[in-house]
Amino acid sequence: MDKTEFLDQLRMSLSGKMEADQVSDNLRYYEDYIDSQVRMGYAESDVMSKLGSPRLIARSITDAWMQGAPQEPADYRESRPEAEETSDRENGFGAQLRIPWLVKFFTFPKWLRTVIGVSVFFLVLWIVFTILKFLFPVIMMTALAVFLIKLFRDWLN
Repeated sequence: MDKTEFLDQLRMSLSGKMEADQVSDNLRYYEDYIDSQVRMGYAESDVMSKLGSPRLIARSITDAWMQGAPQEPADYRESRPEAEETSDRENGFGAQLRIPWLVKFFTFPKWLRTVIGVSVFFLVLWIVFTILKFLFPVIMMTALAVFLIKLFRDWLN
């Protein structure tokens, strides 16, 4: 099975069981995952065999969605309990699970991620300007001293 067949089967299995935007989010997630693994050097067939059956993945996704779980794409390991974690680590699969806080961050609603991102940006900007506020007199005095030294050197020559 190739990527196109996998995504088509996943789309057919999810359609009608959840909202259309959730279906497209899940399809985009798996497409991005497959592409990233291929870019890392894995053969597409290896990635597809690691993912397993798209129908089983779709069932896990819809079960989680019906139970009110976070409406983000399910991790492929949740849909394949028979996969061994050690072999996944050795093969480089499941690298995203090594950063659990990042996975949890991306389960926040989009508006909350935006608020956090903007807040962090303004916090960094405030810190930079606070540091510059204290360094500004030193920078100005140094620039004035360099200017005066250069002026007197030119005047003496």
